Amino acid sequence: MFLRLKLDAGHLLAHCADMARASGIELLKWWRGTRTKRAAADRIGLHESVYNRIENGRRKPTYDQARAIEDATGVPMRAWSDETRKRRAA
Repeated sequence: MFLRLKLDAGHLLAHCADMARASGIELLKWWRGTRTKRAAADRIGLHESVYNRIENGRRKPTYDQARAIEDATGVPMRAWSDETRKRRAA
């Protein structure tokens, strides 16, 4: 059985705009969805404690970790550099 989600164009564009402004942390949480943090970390290739610190904002991923996150989740590497800029601006 397939779940069909019907979105009008305005709702879809608003969702895409929100995702474009989202931080790496927000995108990573969205990607994880209902997965456990352990399952998400395993999928990416990170230790669960490292994944947890990144998702909770206590640690920024290294270049290699950001690359692994992008490869596994589609969360772009630039989302983490954007997060750094947002923190500096605050």
